[in-house]
Amino acid sequence: MRRTMLLCAALALPACHQAGQTHLARGNVFQNQGKVDEAIAEYRAAAQENATLSAPWLRMGDLYSQKGERQAATAAYRQAVARNPAQIEAWIGIARIESDTGDDRDARASLARALAVRPKNLYARLSRAELALRDGDGKSALEDAKAAEALDDKDPQVLFVYGSAMAATGDEAGARAAFDRIQALDPKSPLPDYGRARLRLAKGDKAGALEALGHALALAPEQRAELRKDPALASLRGDPGFERLLLPGSPAAAAPSSAPSGG
Repeated sequence: MRRTMLLCAALALPACHQAGQTHLARGNVFQNQGKVDEAIAEYRAAAQENATLSAPWLRMGDLYSQKGERQAATAAYRQAVARNPAQIEAWIGIARIESDTGDDRDARASLARALAVRPKNLYARLSRAELALRDGDGKSALEDAKAAEALDDKDPQVLFVYGSAMAATGDEAGARAAFDRIQALDPKSPLPDYGRARLRLAKGDKAGALEALGHALALAPEQRAELRKDPALASLRGDPGFERLLLPGSPAAAAPSSAPSGG
């Protein structure tokens, strides 16, 4: 009798585990098919059957975020990290929502939780640098950007943030060198000229900044809307030359600048 009970218990444990995994797998299928509500229902069933799992909550967070339901997404992500504090994808998801709602300080703290687990996560490191730049904290931005550059010194976005952080801390020569490195790696990237525009604007050279932006828009005209929202270019808003550049179909510079800029 005792042996039979032990055997049943041994068989029951894998069965319970399998039930949660089955709902998780179904949720994955629905998610891949774009059936968001069905996927959420399956993930919720998986979480109910196995209260130790963090994966269903993480995926619910991603899907709620995709639907624009930020409060539900944040709640799901927090359920994920409650079960697994090392679930850095959930911390990154929380940070993304906090950033989108203007809570940059909280977003940086959430990214710090992710980086405490995985210090070499490039996305979290670079994201925190960008948030610090947006907050005007050039010193913190440079620390994170330098760490990101050490992880990948050939990624144009990494070099752009690195150059921007150096510019924010007064290292114009270092910033120019970083932007020039981007151009050497990818001559078709608009990022070097975006960076040069910021440098020129910081020096009061509005005409030079507009010229650099014109070169950038010749390479990436679809970025006009993003430039209008860029806080680094706030002083150009309302300027007739800047407004003309941002008009759909307006002529930009014919070609990107081909030589390293003097600032």
